[in-house]
Amino acid sequence: MVERIFGKVGETIQVKGKNCPEGFVVINQERPTPESTCELVEGTENSYYWKEPEKPDAKLLKIEEAASIRKEVETSGIEMTEMTCEDFTLDTDDAGQTKITGAYMLAKEDSDSSEVTKWYTLSGWRDVTNADIIKMGMEVNTHVKKTFEEMERISSEIMVLSDVEVENYEVEFVI
Repeated sequence: MVERIFGKVGETIQVKGKNCPEGFVVINQERPTPESTCELVEGTENSYYWKEPEKPDAKLLKIEEAASIRKEVETSGIEMTEMTCEDFTLDTDDAGQTKITGAYMLAKEDSDSSEVTKWYTLSGWRDVTNADIIKMGMEVNTHVKKTFEEMERISSEIMVLSDVEVENYEVEFVI
């Protein structure tokens, strides 16, 4: 005798048994169910109709992997050279980008100023001028744009691959 299984529509459960139509499982006291993970589609008091969950799209999963790598590259920092101070690594995480954007906007209003601002970088404190801050803002903007351009290139590559090729595709960001 098969145990009666209750669930809500959309719920995923593990069921065991055999003898059912392909892709669907009828669960009631008279008929056993196949061993699988199933999603409840609809049900009545005496029978419950389940279907196998759809296999995740391999291409979309690979694009999600690429998006995660893109964000990691975007927020990993950039090297700032040819500044009025010693070279440094600029933080490009979300908070860093926000600070740089705000400082950039203010620096643009007075770009000729030789006023020095103390700025904390991943390399330590630096004295930067408005010209340096403007350069920082432009470099961060360019860096972020390049990560999205690379993401678009990778996504386009993935979408034309076969399922087997997608499984073997290694996401590599080159910016």
